[in-house]
Amino acid sequence: MFVDNEAKPSRKRMRLVGKNSRKALKSLHTSGRRGAARTIHNLKKKNPNVKITRTLSYMAIHTRKDGSFLVPERMARINAIIEDDPSSIDLDLDNDPVAQVCGPDQYGRVLGMGVGVSKTSLIASGPAKEKLHQETQHCTMVEERVGTIEKHMITLTQILMEIKDQCTKSVVADTSTSSVREPANTQSCGHYSHGMQLCELLNMHREVVAKGRATKTNVFADMNVDSSLEIYNVQVSLVLSRSERLFGSKKTFGELNFPAKVKWPAIFTRFI
Repeated sequence: MFVDNEAKPSRKRMRLVGKNSRKALKSLHTSGRRGAARTIHNLKKKNPNVKITRTLSYMAIHTRKDGSFLVPERMARINAIIEDDPSSIDLDLDNDPVAQVCGPDQYGRVLGMGVGVSKTSLIASGPAKEKLHQETQHCTMVEERVGTIEKHMITLTQILMEIKDQCTKSVVADTSTSSVREPANTQSCGHYSHGMQLCELLNMHREVVAKGRATKTNVFADMNVDSSLEIYNVQVSLVLSRSERLFGSKKTFGELNFPAKVKWPAIFTRFI
């Protein structure tokens, strides 16, 4: 049955037409079983931030593994057009470099896009693809910015820890010096004779907003605020929250000129 069917004159004519058509081909593709769609997918995967146009896919599909071209003269003309006008690869299907060299597409096929892809379908899906490409680029930019901010935060944290260590060493040195001088200044200093200690200043949420030193026994009442509230005079050495407001003032820690002393409630002062 098969032999009889293939022996018919109509089938012989079809095979002859196919043979002549294959001989007339001027630009064979090199995608093999992968096809155009898989080649385009691999290009997008390799370069996610690059828009894969019809010109780029056509050149990839018609290039051998060693980088040579099946039809060098066509590729040379396409490359010449791109060199003269790099933006030409973004032109429509009737005016891009492939169309200028190979002519406009016909019969429901688009060169460089594979079988089953028509010009009508590409035009219809163009806006959605462009929007998706823009969203992908935006997400990539946001991820890069987040990564940059994280690196800056790590650097700032390291700097902050170094400043903290330096301040701690400085306060310890000052405390040692004041302890040595304490016997000579006992009568003149009164309740300051015990020296100053490291302390943390807390806000209403019990978060540390600044660090400094104060005399633990030097507690007083501020009549301008609340006579029943015990207050410390704190020598601020490190500010952790510049936007935090000072006690009894509209100013913030960020407005202080160092070295600076501030009044801070005893209930929100923690000695360390």
